[in-house]
Amino acid sequence: MPSVRTMVQVKSPLKLSLTTRSPTGIFTLPDDILLLIIGFVGVKEILTLRKTSKRLYSMTKLRWVWSNAIKQHVIDKGLPVPAAEGIKKVPASAVDLESRTVHAAKFHENWYSSNPTPRRTITFYGENFGPIIERSPVKQVLFLPGKNGQYLVTVSRRMITCWEVPLDGAEAYKVAEWTCTLDTTIEKVIVNEDSKSPATLACICGHYSSLQAELNILCLDIFHGTLLPKTILRSSRDTVFPLHAMRGDWIVFGDPLLIWCTTSLSPIRTRNLTDESKVLAAKFIGSYLLVVRQASVQLLGYDVRDKDGIPLVPAHSAGLAYPAKEAVIVARTVEDGVHWPSEPVSVIMRCCDDGFDTIRQYDLPPNPKAQPFSSSLTSSEQYGYPCLFPLHYTCARGVAPSASDLLVGQNGKGLWMETRNVTSKRSVYPARCLVGFDVIRSEAGGGADKVSCGNMDGVSNELHVSKNELFARRCDMSEILSKRYAMLSADLEDSVGRVAIGYKNGKVEVLDYV
Repeated sequence: MPSVRTMVQVKSPLKLSLTTRSPTGIFTLPDDILLLIIGFVGVKEILTLRKTSKRLYSMTKLRWVWSNAIKQHVIDKGLPVPAAEGIKKVPASAVDLESRTVHAAKFHENWYSSNPTPRRTITFYGENFGPIIERSPVKQVLFLPGKNGQYLVTVSRRMITCWEVPLDGAEAYKVAEWTCTLDTTIEKVIVNEDSKSPATLACICGHYSSLQAELNILCLDIFHGTLLPKTILRSSRDTVFPLHAMRGDWIVFGDPLLIWCTTSLSPIRTRNLTDESKVLAAKFIGSYLLVVRQASVQLLGYDVRDKDGIPLVPAHSAGLAYPAKEAVIVARTVEDGVHWPSEPVSVIMRCCDDGFDTIRQYDLPPNPKAQPFSSSLTSSEQYGYPCLFPLHYTCARGVAPSASDLLVGQNGKGLWMETRNVTSKRSVYPARCLVGFDVIRSEAGGGADKVSCGNMDGVSNELHVSKNELFARRCDMSEILSKRYAMLSADLEDSVGRVAIGYKNGKVEVLDYV
């Protein structure tokens, strides 16, 4: 009988040979060709390519990729660059360019989606003392320009408070506050459009026992945590109310309209025009002041004056076919020394015609033959104004009769409040909603819409309204019948994608859409 050892067959071990695969497909291309391909894809696709291989991961980290992406997918599309001041002074790194490009793309995608949804909500109270039932309503919420949505001003009956709301979702904390005297109440607050100016905001305080009012110019001192009064103008309430616009040392208020440089002694009364209806909106644009009234659009010059302080630039007025209830002005920021922007300026109005409420868009394209005003030229040598005045509205959309509180950000996105029936998974209920819109420039070429302006035509902007509401808060029938809603005020910071809401019970909500 053979032994066990002879019955076992020992096989020789397998010989393993290591073979390397040669790259196939797109990976056979050199780096410069791959970079050109990456330059044609969107922001989301660049982030997806990063996850496929180590080679593409390192390539999508290059500064050239994101420098091209921010130009192609943000700047060229007219989208605002978040925290643009931080990359203008110092050359931005690849990380800075990537974060700003991704932020702008995500906000734009969420805003235009079928169901815009806030990614984060920060809640606090405008007055963080006393019981909730005794807290004053938040009449206004205002983002400070040039602060990237991190500084928010809340206005109650007698107090103005500045809050810092970090973008990382941390809790809001108080930076500064200012309280008016006991015999006055705060009626209106506006912020300075020029973020470089030492004056931060202006407010009107009315007296209880008289018709007198005070116009206060306040400066924010973050280091000492105070709002310091810079200038005070005392006059009758009919003279200083309401406030319309503020840029640098210039402020517009009252009706009839007054233009005041806070470094001078007295305001300038504008020249009388044919239409003296109620002023709905005013905005400083370059060297001009654009005023929207209920029945007309007026263009005024304010910085070229004679020895008596009277503006030398003649005013111009164009009538509107439909009277307006509310209006906002959409104009991109122009550089210093530029008299008028090269893009059309849009006026968005809420009008009522035979009981039907509509949102109408009027465009004022730049005048290609306009010349800057000069006092050395005679009236016959002056040619036209910096913009063309339209003969008809560009776009009209129907809205609910409950629509109100029309507002717009610095970069064209805006919103209004409206009561709607909101459908959830199991029920339908009435809610006070925020409806978003966006005014974007038309693409150059034959596909751009034209607006008729007398004997010349100009390119118009495009108005896009969100398919669904940006935000909805349930309300009961008592609020609808009395038209006294718990949601009192709102504001939008459209460079970083933030919406602030003030409530009747003193609560403030900050919604982040990125």
